[in-house]
Amino acid sequence: MILAVDIGNTNIVIGCIEQEKIYFVERVSTDTSKTELEYVVEFKTLLELYRIELNEITGCIIASVVPPLNNVVKTAMEKLFHLTPLLVGPGVKTGLNILMDNP
Repeated sequence: MILAVDIGNTNIVIGCIEQEKIYFVERVSTDTSKTELEYVVEFKTLLELYRIELNEITGCIIASVVPPLNNVVKTAMEKLFHLTPLLVGPGVKTGLNILMDNP
């Protein structure tokens, strides 16, 4: 099961996915003053709410437009799941062709 996190300016959208099944998609407020531990608690609480065990998470991925939160959220996920999340950004090979001009 993959935990996907999209860090936006207003909300952090968190989803849990396995194969083609979406277990949940939820939003929490983006707050650059929160610590790693506070994000650990938020992620753990969401998983408990949907009765998903920590050991069921086999991978994590992060997309972000809020650079100050990248390492905070990444470290929170590492502490909680003992996994290294993939941080999507420039240079990451996704296999997708982006057919758009660079602005």
